[in-house]
Amino acid sequence: MDRLHRLAPGKHGLHGDRTLLALTLTGSPVFAGWVAAAGTLPRILLHLPAGVLADYSNRRRVMVGSMVIRAALAVLMVGCLIAGGAGTVYLLPLVSIAQGVCVVLYSAAETAAMPRLVRPGRLARALTDHVQAGAGQRGQHGAAAGDQGEQCGFTDQRLLL
Repeated sequence: MDRLHRLAPGKHGLHGDRTLLALTLTGSPVFAGWVAAAGTLPRILLHLPAGVLADYSNRRRVMVGSMVIRAALAVLMVGCLIAGGAGTVYLLPLVSIAQGVCVVLYSAAETAAMPRLVRPGRLARALTDHVQAGAGQRGQHGAAAGDQGEQCGFTDQRLLL
């Protein structure tokens, strides 16, 4: 329990930090590397199929579904870690793969939704700002929500899908 306490949200944060969790719980940099690779693989392999899925499906459902699955996986993993058991740490690569798939699906649906949210003449700027904000190039917290909507030319802040 002491190792889990060191990873409390106030210290490092558990959001997306499965690699640090694996390293702390096992002490093995090799296992932490496997967890990191497992989370990266879906991002490498699934971007094109996820884009096709986002183009031909309800984008809102894809986004909401991926977020619900990610939340359920996080709760499941925390529950398994609290319940204990030596084998629960080996669920981390599987959870990392599933989280990676959800991130790819969400990202593809979010990008595909942009043309419906932005005025036609400002789509290129909105996509550029969106990518830069995701890469952390707009500062620590990005532009304020209202300011970003005004800059990018959003016609409506809601997802009209």
